[in-house]
Amino acid sequence: MFRPTSTVLLGALLWIGCVDPPIVTLVSAPDAGSAVADGGSAPDGHGAGGFELSVCKDCLMAPEKPGPGCGSAYAACVANPVCDRLIACALGNCVGGPSSAFIGCAIPCAQDAGVLSGNDPSLPLASAVYNCFINGACTAGCFTQ
Repeated sequence: MFRPTSTVLLGALLWIGCVDPPIVTLVSAPDAGSAVADGGSAPDGHGAGGFELSVCKDCLMAPEKPGPGCGSAYAACVANPVCDRLIACALGNCVGGPSSAFIGCAIPCAQDAGVLSGNDPSLPLASAVYNCFINGACTAGCFTQ
């Protein structure tokens, strides 16, 4: 049975698949190896608006208690090969900008990672990390808005 967040993510995946979404241009940071969705990175590894990918990653890997972190959800995701590829893509391409752009950016990551259907076993795992990104402990560390 799907959790509500999985159902929302599935609905978004199905809806996005039927709509021609706007093109999202990602600019890679040459020395950091990451991209920032809202305009690139400065030479010191900080993204536009002061974003640092390491802060986001550190939060995701930190334990929930004492917090803030999403360590359990993140560890479960990276233990699944499809979810690991999806989250690696999202970390490399979809964080650092506004949180409202995340789902549109993450849909191609899901496709590239090999999410084949709405009942793919990686979706509940990715959904738990998504909740941490968007509504949880790591929102402030992973997005500029």
